[in-house]
Amino acid sequence: MLPAQLLPTVAGIAQGVSIGVLSGVTHNAFFISYFENPSDEVLESLVGMNFIGALFGCLLGGHFADTCGRRPALISGTALVSVGCALAALPLISSTSLVLLFMSRAIIGLGFGVVWVVVIIYLAETASSSDRGTQEATFQLAAAVGILMVYALSYQVLPTRISGWKVCLASQLPPALLLLIVVLMLPESPRWLAMRGDLEGARRELGNLRGTQLVEEEMSLIIATCKAEPMIGWLGVASMLTQKNTLMALAMMAWFPLTGIDIITQYAPEIFGESDRYLDGAAKESQDLVYTIWVGLALSLASLVPIFTIDTLGRRPLLTFGGSCLVGSLACLAVVHSSGLKSSVASVLQVAPVLTFIVGFGAIAPVFLVLPVEVLETNVRAKIIALSWAVMNGVDYIVTASFLTLRQTLGLSGTFALYLVFNLLFGTLIWIHAPETLGCELDAECTKKLTCGLGNAQSGDVIAKAA
Repeated sequence: MLPAQLLPTVAGIAQGVSIGVLSGVTHNAFFISYFENPSDEVLESLVGMNFIGALFGCLLGGHFADTCGRRPALISGTALVSVGCALAALPLISSTSLVLLFMSRAIIGLGFGVVWVVVIIYLAETASSSDRGTQEATFQLAAAVGILMVYALSYQVLPTRISGWKVCLASQLPPALLLLIVVLMLPESPRWLAMRGDLEGARRELGNLRGTQLVEEEMSLIIATCKAEPMIGWLGVASMLTQKNTLMALAMMAWFPLTGIDIITQYAPEIFGESDRYLDGAAKESQDLVYTIWVGLALSLASLVPIFTIDTLGRRPLLTFGGSCLVGSLACLAVVHSSGLKSSVASVLQVAPVLTFIVGFGAIAPVFLVLPVEVLETNVRAKIIALSWAVMNGVDYIVTASFLTLRQTLGLSGTFALYLVFNLLFGTLIWIHAPETLGCELDAECTKKLTCGLGNAQSGDVIAKAA
């Protein structure tokens, strides 16, 4: 079905535009002048407000996805995103204040918190086992493309146009509205309906997703692996916090922001800007924005790698490769900035490590998205993923709202060294415990026990046992 195929692309682009839009805006001379030189603390809080809103949105998304269904939860979350983006576009037609921008960022974050959780779950539950990882990787690639798009727009309009920052903020609205249109046309998740005992509804929606091909075979698999039972409540989630699957999902989503990716996406001009201090005004701002374009382009290209490998090589090879790149590049960055070199020289020498970092993150990001949903059962998946993403957004707020302060107190060298420690700790923990889930069906025994090695052959085994 076309809307379901479009969902990861449209949702990813909308997310990427929202994430990347403030990278250039908060450093724009016209923006800073309009709001009478807000402090670094205010700008950090504005950047981080998206993640605070998303923290609560994730919890709401997990609740509504279980009680109302995946599709209604997606519709409500996307509607919130559209409202927040409409508020962000108001400066184009009227005067505004930072309070309005804080409100829009909070509402956008709240909506995207719902959307992020439910999209990841919906893609996992509606994709086949042979392309589940590719679907999640497409979502990550589209997010990188969205970041690149808004970086390119910022480069074009911010340095020379007084209203450039207003145009950038308003650019969030078109992809949000497109996402709302796509979501309105989606079928419900057949697996959610089967869990509710509505097998006819599940069969109907599966037909809408797949057409008439192999519906009965896949329906037999869903019936075999997804028994009708009530969704777990929040009190039940508390009792599961000691289980290995739950702890791994929480640890992976905490590691996501602690890789340090958002200090690169949100503060690229601050990191690379040392080498162009001899420039003034619009020329310096334009050069700083070039750095963001290179970051966005590198992230987009790096995100292509998992598209072709996650459902062929598997999850663990990407985890190993990406984690190694993250650790090695952060070590190099810490050394470069502690070497006593001139800041302009350090800025040039850090280009290769930053690009290596982005390649590593591009390889590992889809693993963060797909592994947790694969090892959790349908009746607990939404709420535990919601809790995991709430943790991620809370940590991401701390990361984005503390970078400028850390740079002042620890310097760039100390800041990169701190994130090196985070990556060593979480990378080692996840590498030891993460299973290989390539080819595993959701709710199958191999994912429950974290010992998947059966591949696609397991699908037939499950059906045979059910028969």
